[in-house]
Amino acid sequence: MFQPRPLTYKKLRAPTKHGEQLISPELSVTSKQINSNISAITNSALEIDGRAYLELVSQARRELFAKATQYTATYRDTAQLADLDPDKPTVLSGHQPTLFHPGVWFKNFYLSHLGKNLNTNVVNLVIDNDVAPARFIHAPECIDGQHQLSPIMFDTDDAAVPFEMAHIQSASQFQSFAENVSKLIGTLIDDPLIHELWPFALKQAEQHGNPYLAIAQARHVFEGTLGQATWEVPLSDICDTAVFTRFARHIMGHASEFIVHYNTGLAEYRQINKIRSKSHPVPELEHSTEWIELPFWIWTNKNPTRRRLFMSETSDDFGTESKTVTLSDNAGWKESISLKGDEDTLFIAELRNMGVYIRPRALTTTMFLRLFLGDFFVHGIGGGKYDQLTDYIIEHMFQIPAPHFSIATMTAFLPLDLPDEGIVDLSEISSALRDFKHAPDRFASKVRKLLPHLHLGDNVDDLIVEKEAWIARDVDPAERREWHLELERIHSKLQVLLSAAHEQLSEHQDLVEKAVKQRELLQTREMSYCLFPKKNLSELLEISLITP
Repeated sequence: MFQPRPLTYKKLRAPTKHGEQLISPELSVTSKQINSNISAITNSALEIDGRAYLELVSQARRELFAKATQYTATYRDTAQLADLDPDKPTVLSGHQPTLFHPGVWFKNFYLSHLGKNLNTNVVNLVIDNDVAPARFIHAPECIDGQHQLSPIMFDTDDAAVPFEMAHIQSASQFQSFAENVSKLIGTLIDDPLIHELWPFALKQAEQHGNPYLAIAQARHVFEGTLGQATWEVPLSDICDTAVFTRFARHIMGHASEFIVHYNTGLAEYRQINKIRSKSHPVPELEHSTEWIELPFWIWTNKNPTRRRLFMSETSDDFGTESKTVTLSDNAGWKESISLKGDEDTLFIAELRNMGVYIRPRALTTTMFLRLFLGDFFVHGIGGGKYDQLTDYIIEHMFQIPAPHFSIATMTAFLPLDLPDEGIVDLSEISSALRDFKHAPDRFASKVRKLLPHLHLGDNVDDLIVEKEAWIARDVDPAERREWHLELERIHSKLQVLLSAAHEQLSEHQDLVEKAVKQRELLQTREMSYCLFPKKNLSELLEISLITP
């Protein structure tokens, strides 16, 4: 009998240095893990919604290949892409269609690298079921010699809707984005990538009106100019397939069992990772005597706000696989569906044609992608962390080994000319300033190191020599008071002579603090890839792939 693995704490940290990458496991191990994942599928006796798991995987790949081929061909010349071959392993990755940082983008390059080196199909999923964030990026600007980050809008904000439902609100704002980026950053960054990306994004936006889809398509086309050979497809297209519908129907038919594994695994994950938040990494699924919360989202054309999906547990006499259930958002929408599992159904696609959208939540998304669409998945840091919980649910719910996955990310900082004062250790300056009051001779020694251009004068050295002589004396207890008063007299004279140096060091401290704050603000891995110089960024990504 299969024994699920226990949850364990897994420490994952993003690289801290510019150009540093994290790839785990290495390529030779990845090849073995892909084979292990394929073997687990081939040897499984699992049934999903009345069909053999292996049969559904084969059908899911055919559906994926058809959707990816059709979608990618709508905006990119696919002649340079290898045909998707059902006889090859399939490796996947995915992310939201935003102007993300290079660490996220690195997954796409690593995905292409795996395809070329391991001879696999490679498909990147555009995860468009998440709620789109505010429509801006932060970019650096320099005002009066001081660097700061300022927001630049690429569109006026819409209501908080999923990426799939987004539409451009201000055509002029979207059209002028690249120009506005140039105005803001000035000469800080030479030839930012936005100028090559944006013309194509504008072209695509004219065709379908979705700003995020246009950005993703422009990014994918640019990847092609760098020799990257991946296919892409939105998750929303995959949700229209028969196998995804069977997967959703299977979870609905076993919702009571699923919620137990989901919530139990979540509680263990929080305990192991010492998480107190009730919403991290995901909230619990709720249930009552009448309704049970499903791991899916729902929204409609009339109300595109993403909402939780609930299901009634009412069953007829024909058992779990045959019952009719009622789906609801508990906000006015209801629909009855059959969970009969002996034939394909496209009720999710049919609902979309009626203006109703059912989409997987975070864990359910990667669960479906890893179980059905791919033999291997490339995560970033965040996905690699929370998918430990997905592993738990897979192994307890389906009683099969959770497929192996890899983690790939890198860190890149914008090539900005920042003040050199930031490299000075502030603690050294603070220590010197504290010494000014009680040990001005030590202050003098430290200030000479910190401000070597500063001339303190011969009188300072004479007083320091005098103090050292007094300290070296063998003082009789009766003379101790006079000895102490003499040291205070020397200190007072030194403080007078060193007052200007103290003032200059205090001013220098202010400058260093500002420089350090600027470095902390601007040396962040969260800057959008579109701000980087094309040559700088492509070199970083290519170099990182030499030895995965």
